[in-house]
Amino acid sequence: MITVQTAAGRTYHVNPAGARAPVCRVATGTFTAGTATSLAMTVDDGTSLKVCSVALTPTGTTTTLGTVLNAAAGAATPSGCVTGVTPASGTGTITALNGKANAGGSTWRLSIDGASATTATRGTTINAGDTISLRYGS
Repeated sequence: MITVQTAAGRTYHVNPAGARAPVCRVATGTFTAGTATSLAMTVDDGTSLKVCSVALTPTGTTTTLGTVLNAAAGAATPSGCVTGVTPASGTGTITALNGKANAGGSTWRLSIDGASATTATRGTTINAGDTISLRYGS
């Protein structure tokens, strides 16, 4: 595996040519509290896909999905990536996003950096460099 660090401080790990399954992933890092940053996020409600950058200023070395969603409601580019989230506070399961509520076997699921999707909860830890993907479905 080859490790490359950019001038911006992001670290990438790449399998060399000839490896079975070439993979490139961004290493998870920590935020600098009080320093503005942004995270990549996608929101797929089953009928439309929104891709955005979320600006936020973390208060610690990690943040939570709830904090990112709240920031996205007010500071995402392009705007409208997140228009509302239920519950609006706390650490519980996301029961509605952008007006689309969990129903039957369909719920909001979260994948971070391409990992397997799990139930989206406001309390999920988010690290610097994470790519957040929210998808509605079963």
